[in-house]
Amino acid sequence: MTPPVKNFRFSVKMATRGVASLSRGLLLLQGGVVVDRYKTEQPDKPVKDWAKSKTFRDLRKDLLDDLESRGLCGSHFVDKVDEYMRLWVIGRQLNDDIQKNGVVIPYKNGQNQFGTTDNKSVNALVRVSAQMLQIWRALGFVDQAVSQPTDSGGDDDEL
Repeated sequence: MTPPVKNFRFSVKMATRGVASLSRGLLLLQGGVVVDRYKTEQPDKPVKDWAKSKTFRDLRKDLLDDLESRGLCGSHFVDKVDEYMRLWVIGRQLNDDIQKNGVVIPYKNGQNQFGTTDNKSVNALVRVSAQMLQIWRALGFVDQAVSQPTDSGGDDDEL
């Protein structure tokens, strides 16, 4: 339960627009609750459990099937696929955070100091993607993709 706001006065007209004015600045009304405009906390939706998703299961199965078709069935290969999938889950969570909060996050540092800062999830996503690519290469998927012939439409590709 939210504590009552002291010294809070605004007109009904302002309340219907969702804005109230206080001595320290504007506040937004969200669902009948007064929230500071620089407050980054929002009502959280349940976080998607990517490890239990159909996409996760399908991707993991496809990776393991591809390795098996190339005769790479050792437990160390399965371990690398599991490591890749853990990073895949982390990457999806970081992506969700970036979509939710944006690339730049507003902050409030003290009573009168406001500003923006970079979302740390962006840098973390770049590092996770780089590590995933290293695992992808170690499992031989990059070499396999390069060696596969592309469908160029035939020999007569003149313009």
